[in-house]
Amino acid sequence: MAEPIAVGDAARAYLRERFRRDRIYLLAHSGGMVPSVLAVQRHPELFRRTKVSGDRLRA
Repeated sequence: MAEPIAVGDAARAYLRERFRRDRIYLLAHSGGMVPSVLAVQRHPELFRRTKVSGDRLRA
């Protein structure tokens, strides 16, 4: 799981710089759900709002 997290960290850094925002919105679906939730757990202060959707949320 380390590689998707590293890619997510790089993407987050790019988006923060590109749009000149300290906190960004995150929308994740399907295969992007788990890395996104892990990213928010690691650095919640960097995200303004998070929305995840997909079948993995169901028990």
